[in-house]
Amino acid sequence: MGTTTYICKKDTKHRRPVSFLDLPPEIRHEIYALALSWPNLRVPFTRLRHECELVEAAWFRPSPSFSMGLGSSCNHSCALPLPYIPESEYTTPTIFLLNRQITYEALPVLHAQELVIDEPPPYSMALGRPVDITMFISEGALQRARRVVLKIDVANLASRWARTVDTLLDVWQVDNCLEELRIVVAGGLGRMNIIGKEGVRIIVFKMFAKLRNSARSTPLVSKFYLKDAIHRVLQSNKLLDLSREQGILETYSYGYSY
Repeated sequence: MGTTTYICKKDTKHRRPVSFLDLPPEIRHEIYALALSWPNLRVPFTRLRHECELVEAAWFRPSPSFSMGLGSSCNHSCALPLPYIPESEYTTPTIFLLNRQITYEALPVLHAQELVIDEPPPYSMALGRPVDITMFISEGALQRARRVVLKIDVANLASRWARTVDTLLDVWQVDNCLEELRIVVAGGLGRMNIIGKEGVRIIVFKMFAKLRNSARSTPLVSKFYLKDAIHRVLQSNKLLDLSREQGILETYSYGYSY
């Protein structure tokens, strides 16, 4: 009995280690699906927004000379200083750095996952200019995504969303692998913003018209969804008549998603 136990230990000691690639393809696929996901863009957006707020707060803090009635209320007589905005730095998941076969197997798993963009890049006085979404996710990654969801807040972020949609359409016009583009409209026009209700409607209408035209002029997507808010967004009779005339409502009815 002791000899048998000794032989088993000896065999185990010399057994070849099991490689990840020795696992069945189905199990490797499940591991890729659990290990990979598109980045949460809210994280870098929040970090940049916080930095901008700090710069603005420091710039608008009353200076000592102002408290004595001797000068400007700002700490600086020059223009608002820009916060540090690094060049586009994209993080590669570690799993793609292991070997070519794993990268070859894992990339399609990532690209098949749903990429959710629920906020446009931030804007503030400190930035002095809008920031493109391609600073946070590369054009190549956007072009290889197969399923994209845009959760658009038309009440407060219409103009920033319009710029983001323009950037996305420019990227996808060059190349894309889109199979599904889903638009979820959040918020209504009941709340006022700096542009005003009518201005928001015009911006939103033009944005949706660009999406419609891109889908018609290029094989942009095989499925295009708009979730339930087109009539609520385009409440103006004039804009509704124009949208019917140009076929925008008919286009959005295709593949309606609830």
